[in-house]
Parts: sequence; C-alpha cells; structure tokens
Amino acid sequence: MKKTLLLGLFLAAGLSANAQLDNGDTAPDFTATDINGNVHNLYDYLDAGKTVIIDVSATWCSPCWNFHNSHALEKLYQAYGPNGSDEIMVLFVEGDPATTIGNIHGINDSTAPTQGDWTDGATYPVIDSGEVGDLLEITSFPTCYRICPDGTVFYFDPTLGILNYDTIVNNVTEACGVAFTGVENHAAVYSDASHDFCVTGETGDVNAKITNYGTNAITSATVELRKGETVVATQTYEGNLAMFASGQVTFEDVVFEEGEAYSVHLTGANGGDAHNASTDGIDFTVATEGQNNMVEVVIYTDRYAHEASWDIKNEAGTIVAEGGGYAEGDGDEFGADGPQSSKDLHYWVTLPGDSPECFTVTLYDEWGDGWIYSLTEEEEHGIRIYSSGELIYENMVGYFGEELSIPNAFRTMGVLGTEEVEADTFAVYPNPTTGVLNFNTQEPVSVTVTDLSGKVVFTAKEINNGGSVNLGSLQAGMYIAKINGASGERIEKIMVK
Repeated sequence: MKKTLLLGLFLAAGLSANAQLDNGDTAPDFTATDINGNVHNLYDYLDAGKTVIIDVSATWCSPCWNFHNSHALEKLYQAYGPNGSDEIMVLFVEGDPATTIGNIHGINDSTAPTQGDWTDGATYPVIDSGEVGDLLEITSFPTCYRICPDGTVFYFDPTLGILNYDTIVNNVTEACGVAFTGVENHAAVYSDASHDFCVTGETGDVNAKITNYGTNAITSATVELRKGETVVATQTYEGNLAMFASGQVTFEDVVFEEGEAYSVHLTGANGGDAHNASTDGIDFTVATEGQNNMVEVVIYTDRYAHEASWDIKNEAGTIVAEGGGYAEGDGDEFGADGPQSSKDLHYWVTLPGDSPECFTVTLYDEWGDGWIYSLTEEEEHGIRIYSSGELIYENMVGYFGEELSIPNAFRTMGVLGTEEVEADTFAVYPNPTTGVLNFNTQEPVSVTVTDLSGKVVFTAKEINNGGSVNLGSLQAGMYIAKINGASGERIEKIMVK
C-alpha cells in the first residue's frame, strides 16, 4: 500500500470503535440512490417487514475490505434477499464524502485511494453517500447496523471476528427476534473467467459453478448453455451441495462465434423447477487483426511508474517486446512522480514472424497493487496498441495485483511494413532494404545500428520526419537498429540485401 492507504488505515485505527447510535435507538429514515440509479428508502423496506443490514465503509479502509471479501453479506443477500426468501435487504454505503465513484470501482487518484473494486462479488445495492453516513452518526469505518422491522437499531463490529454468515444470522435473530425461513431448491450459476480467442470460431470449455443458497441440500441441478435464446447444450449436476457449498459442470468444446451472446442458465434443482432461475453471461473476445507487424505500443503509467513493467509474448511464449525499469521519483517516500510517471510512453515495435500469429500482453506491478495512482480523476492507466494508426488492443486498468496477463490480445498477419505503410506516429521502410532506410516520425530520433555480435556499425542523430539514412556500406545480412526519441525507444531488425 502507498502513503495514502497507510494514512487511511491509521485514521481507521484511531477512531472510536463504537457508533453513536446506541442499541435500541430508532433508525433515522433516509432515501438514497445506488450507483446503478435505483432508489432505496429505509422505511419502505422496514414497513414491508424486512430486516435491513447496512454496512457503512470507506474505500481506503483495510478492515472494511477484509469484511467485504468475507462475502458474509453477499451470502445473506442471496439466501434471504429479493432473489431468495425476500426477508432482508442489504445496503452497502460508501460513507466517506471525499471518495469517488471511481474509488468504488477500484480506481485510485491523488486525493482518494481505494483497496480495490468494491462491486466485485457484491450483488446487493452499493450507495455512495457521505450524507447517509452522517445521518447514521458514523464515527468509524466499518460500521454495521442491523435494523429490525420496527426500526430498532443494533450495532455489530465486523472487525471483531464477526466475519461469517452464521454469526451474523444468529446476531440478527437474537436482536430482532426474527428467524429467517429461507427457501428450498434455491441456487445460482456463475460462468468462469472470460475467454480470449485468436480467431472467431475457436472452441473452448465453459465451466459453470453452481452455489446452493437454499435451506435444503441440492443433489441435482440442470444447467443450459445458450447462444442468444437458443439452447445449444444441457448439463446435469449430481452430488450433494449443502447451503453455500458449490459444485461445477463443464461444457466442452463450445464454438464461440463473434457477435453472438453466450450464457449459462440454471433452470432446475432436485428434479423440479429452481426457486429462482439464475443466469450469467459468458465473456469472450476475439483478437483484433493489425494490418502488418509494425505496431505502436502506448503505455499509460501511474504515479509509481518505477514499479511498472510490461511485455508482449508470441504464441511460443517468447518475449518479443518489453518495457519497464523506469526511474523512481521524489514525490513521496515510496518513489512517486519519477520522470516516466503519469506519462504516455510510446514504443514502436516490429514483431517477428511471417505468418498470422496472436500475442499475449502482460502488465506487471512490483508492489502488487496494479496501476492505480493518479494525479487527476481523469487520468487513465494501462496500454493501447496501434497498427497503421488503428487501435487493435486496449486495456485500461486499475487494481490487478502483481500481474495481469491477457492471451490472444491482438493478431498480426505476418506482413512487414513497406513504402506503402502510412503510420501516423512512426515507420521505418523498406525492410528488407538495399541500403536506404526512410523514416516517418513525429519527433527527431537517433539510430544506432549493431551487427548480431553487438558491434556498432552505424550511428546517426537528429533524423526528422521524411529523413533517411544509407546503410549501403554494410555487408548483406541482419542488423539490429536501436531508435530513440523523446517519447520512446524502438528496436528494429533490419535486413540489408
């Protein structure tokens, strides 16, 4: 964690461990809109006979993040919320007025940090409202209230070991005198991670996870795989899933067609209809083709660029382009704001290969929190790759840990650049060459040419757009050209005929 997060943890630890609303108080009413635009009124839920659980947290708060990742409230919401027995409502409130919607989604900036994406693994409503926090008289994060149907407030501290579903249910039952009944044959289905394909029509296996949120064991379940509204395959789970246990079925060799929508649907449980037919979409992408093997890689760094690096690998797993090792800065004790921090860094790369091939793009962060720290709220971090000026791959990122690897990120056709290539940023042509190399460039560049042993055989400086160099004095063969400009570096393999 960087300085801002450490400060947040210090503040959390220094505040009172008790909320100002006492057990037995009557909850104040409020109306708030969640981040998806849905309106929630506390007493509408209470008047309907529901118990309401409210988690008031802050995006920078580590104990809040730990409680969130216990998924205790998610289990409660799935089992007894609107999709289950509809006996409770769970509301998550980001109660720090200094934080932003971006922080909730895992994006840091210079004034408001975050522990990660708070919407991940949360199907209950997420509300961004310092006003609600103030109305509930919050004096520390996290603060959790259980509010009985009669409006009576009871406080529990999730940082004191109350991190599991059973404890919360027992606590609510004792405080409110309400025993949740739940429903039978209630489960949900989730598809596995996204699929990244090189070309349309490729096949892949789809794993569908089934989680039991009902009060009885699930010994069988029916799951359909659909393309649009058409059922293309059906699998039956058989086993014994207790409440909150999970099982899996696999659809093998699914053909994914670009432009189609695929999903998994749980339609039956224990030989009958499921309580709530569950569905989940399947994410997949097909690599975008570049016009030739000459690409421009643009890296958008965060404030801690010295922790960042990246590479591109071919189908054999060989690194064919990479960058990183940026300098530290003196913006804080962690090395923020170095010379390459919060910058757009341009690299021009000629990828090897003379046949169509897909490439894997991997981003790294040495600290392990991704590229998340911005000078402004509008700043973005990640990577874009262009071929002949057209965007063929984009991944703007936030928190991703130490490594984020995307297979089949883009595809090249095995065609080298020629005189006809119009690159609006950089191009060297023709290649192979009889000696003369022409440059398209938006900035002056220098070039150093070495033979394969590493011996320097040619240098030139201040080459402007439309300029050229003559390598006609060199013997025929392969050479390495290192080309440097103010915004980036490019390595070219040059064939002299």
